[in-house]
Amino acid sequence: VALETQTMPTYGELSLRDPGFRQVVFPHELAHQWFGDAVSLERYQDMWLNEGFATYGEWLWLDHEGAIPLETSARNAYNVMSAAGGPPPGDPGPDGLFNMSVYLRGGLTLYALRSEVGERDFEKILRTYLKRFNGKTVTTPDFVKVTEQVSGEDLQALFDTWLYDPALPPFPE
Repeated sequence: VALETQTMPTYGELSLRDPGFRQVVFPHELAHQWFGDAVSLERYQDMWLNEGFATYGEWLWLDHEGAIPLETSARNAYNVMSAAGGPPPGDPGPDGLFNMSVYLRGGLTLYALRSEVGERDFEKILRTYLKRFNGKTVTTPDFVKVTEQVSGEDLQALFDTWLYDPALPPFPE
């Protein structure tokens, strides 16, 4: 339906015809210009770094446009994950590489991180991550290291719970 090729995302016919679909697909694919293209994966088991970030980008856009508040998007994703399950997004295996948990629980990982460190540190984390790894490949430990350096907190347990634990953690408050 769409592809985030660097500097030129491509969109299928449905993306162009359906305004509701377009409202989600365009920001998702554009978010990949930073998270997926400018900063790319070193290994595919870390696909959540691409798709979780792009999904979170959708939620931010919907919130910005006044369509759906960020918390509502996160709660909706949480409810879907509660019902559907799926492999933990930190290493979903070859068959789960594009499972919805990589997208939704990956986005929820970022939502949980923002809830934990606060909006100011979260924005600083994103800026630092992009600046440090622009034009490079990354792994989840690279991202975790940035989050801990910027926030001054030990966040490994948060990432372990959201990315690797088979059980879905409680919704972040």
